[in-house]
Amino acid sequence: MNITESIIKFDGYRVIKSNFEITNENLEDGTGIKITPTYSRSIKKISDKNYVLELGILISPTDNNPNVPFKIEIIIEGIFNIGDSDSADEIMNVNATAILFPYLRSTLSLFMTTMNINPIILPVINLVKMFEETNNITEEND
Repeated sequence: MNITESIIKFDGYRVIKSNFEITNENLEDGTGIKITPTYSRSIKKISDKNYVLELGILISPTDNNPNVPFKIEIIIEGIFNIGDSDSADEIMNVNATAILFPYLRSTLSLFMTTMNINPIILPVINLVKMFEETNNITEEND
């Protein structure tokens, strides 16, 4: 079997923002709430082959869904290295986002657990479709 090394290298991640706030203490435990997460993504090209991907989630009460009893925002940052490729932007938009999303999911669940609240398990989602209109990569100049 011939194993080919991937062109993308994931160099790890860190949580760069975590915020939690109770917004409605009067709701009873077990009250069925429906969440509508808002996701964010930012991709920065640091050098020819190095990129930083920020992936975030915000869950909070909205006009359409006022029964969410908390506001939580988490943003994580992943560091990626792309080998020689003409499709580095596409790799970051698709592959890097797919690599980092499970870390966001688990960070959210663990964070909720530490707040002594039933954890939210985000479903698997089509990240390409969700971010198809925001495929912008900014270059960082030092």
